[in-house]
Amino acid sequence: MKIFSKTVVWIIAAVSVVLFFFGFFGAKTHYGDVATIVVNGVEQLNTGVGLGKTVSVKLSASEDTILTDQQLAESKRVVEQRLSAFNIADYEVYCDYDGRSIVVDLPYTASINSVLSLVGSKGEFVVRKGMEETDSSVVFNLSNINSATLTGNGNEMMSIFSIDIAVDSAAKAALKETTQAMADEYAASESEQLLSVWYNGQFIAKKVITDPIKDGMLKLDAVFGLDNNTASEMSILLNSDDIPFALTAKNIVESDLALSHSIKAIMIASATAAAAIAIYLLVRYRLSGLTAVFALLGTAGSLIAVQTGFMGTGAGGFTFASLAAFTGIMMLAVDCVMRDCVQIKATMNGNAVQRSVSDAMKSNLGLTLRSYFAVIMLGVILALFSKGGLFYSIFASKLISMGISTVIFTTVGYAGAVLIWGGVLSLIFCVLGNRLMLYSVCNYDILRKSVLFGGSANEKA
Repeated sequence: MKIFSKTVVWIIAAVSVVLFFFGFFGAKTHYGDVATIVVNGVEQLNTGVGLGKTVSVKLSASEDTILTDQQLAESKRVVEQRLSAFNIADYEVYCDYDGRSIVVDLPYTASINSVLSLVGSKGEFVVRKGMEETDSSVVFNLSNINSATLTGNGNEMMSIFSIDIAVDSAAKAALKETTQAMADEYAASESEQLLSVWYNGQFIAKKVITDPIKDGMLKLDAVFGLDNNTASEMSILLNSDDIPFALTAKNIVESDLALSHSIKAIMIASATAAAAIAIYLLVRYRLSGLTAVFALLGTAGSLIAVQTGFMGTGAGGFTFASLAAFTGIMMLAVDCVMRDCVQIKATMNGNAVQRSVSDAMKSNLGLTLRSYFAVIMLGVILALFSKGGLFYSIFASKLISMGISTVIFTTVGYAGAVLIWGGVLSLIFCVLGNRLMLYSVCNYDILRKSVLFGGSANEKA
C-alpha cells in the first residue's frame, strides 16, 4: 500500500503532462505529403468570429426583388435559425436596410459554400397526391412543416433514410382529407393509392395509403438516393421556417486581419503568464509548487481536449465568451493551488510536514468547494440559455421579439459548457489530484523536510 502511495504522485503527474501535450499539440500521422489527424489539438479548435479567419457575406434577393423591412427581419430570423443548426462557433447576422440585404459574418470553414447556399435557400419540399407534378396534386409543402426527424445512413453503396414529418394545422386537415379520400378509393377498388414526396424537384419517396392519416404525422420509411450531406441539409431546411425570398451570396469578403491573429497572441500571452506562475510556484513553494504546476497542467490540458473534441464530446465552439470562461476557470484553479501552497507554508511553524499538509488541506477545502460549486452552477445556468435549453425555450421568443440576436444563445451555451467542464476537471486535478500528490510526496522520508515546502531549514520535519 505504501509503495502504491509513493507512485500516486508520478501517475497523476504523468497523466497531467500527457493530457496537456496531446490536448495542446494533438497528434498526426504522415504518409508522404498527406497528414492524418489522430488526436485534435488547438489547431482544430472550432473558433468563432474574431478568433480566426472570418468571412463577411451579403445575402441578397434577385435584382428585381426589393425586400421590405418586415421581409428583411423575417429573413434574418430564418438565416439565424439555419446557421444555428450548423456546428459554427459564432456568427453575426444583421440587416442592411440601405442595401436591402442580409449581412452574415461567420468563421471561415471548409464547408462555407454549402452553408451559405443553404441558409438563403428558398428550398422546395412538396408532398403530392399521386405521382404527377401538378399544382392541384399538392397536399402540403415546406411552409407547412413544423418539424422533421431524419434517421438512417448514406454511403457509396446504398443510402436509405426514414423521415417523420409533423405538419401544422392547415396541412393536418389537408392531409387527413386527402388520405381519407384515398383510403376510401382503396377500399372500393383496391387500387394502389400513393403520396409522392419531392425535394428540390427530385422524387425521393412514396407513401402507400390504405388508411387515413389523422394525426398530422407523415412517416416515410424508405427514402432513397440521399447522401449524408444532402440528408443533413434537408433536415436543416425542414426544421427551419420558410424564407420569404431566396437569397444568394454576393460580395464575399474574407478577413484575416488584426483580430484573426488574436488567438496566436493570446496563446503567447497565456504561455508567458503560465510560465511566470509556474516559476513563482516552484521557487517560492518548491514541492507543493511542483504538484500545483502538475495540477494546473492537467486542468488546462483536459479542458483544451474537451474543446477540441479529443475526449469524444465533439468539438465545441471557442468564442470570446468561451475564452473568458476558460480564463476564469484557470484563474480559479491557480487561486485554489496557490492557497494550498500558502497555507502549507504558513502552518509549518514547527509542525511536521505531514501535519502541515493535512491541516492546510482541511483548512482550505470548504472555501474551495464553495467556489467551484458557484462556478459550476453558473455554468449550468448559462447552459440552460443555450439553444434547446430550458431557459432558451422560455425566453427565446421574448428576446428575439426585442431584436436580440439568437447568436447570444450559442455563445452563452459554449461559455456555460466551458465553466461546467472546467469546474469538474479542475476539481479533479487541482483539488483531489493535488491533495493526493502532496500526500504521496510525504511518503518519501527524504522529502519530508520543511525547506522543500517553502519553510525554513531549521523547522521541524
